[in-house]
Amino acid sequence: MLIGKYYTDIEESEQFGNYIDKLDAITFNEGFAHLVSYNQHEMDSVECST
Repeated sequence: MLIGKYYTDIEESEQFGNYIDKLDAITFNEGFAHLVSYNQHEMDSVECST
C-alpha cells in the first residue's frame, strides 16, 4: 500500500496500462509481497523450490 502511495505509476500501470505494463506492475507487487513475507530472514538463507 505504501509503495503505491509513493510510486503511483506502478498502481496506474496495473489498472490502466497495456498488457505488458500491467504484467510488469503485477509481477513487481507480487514479488514485493513475497519479499516482505520473509519476516526478518536473510534472502540468501531462504530455500526456494520451483
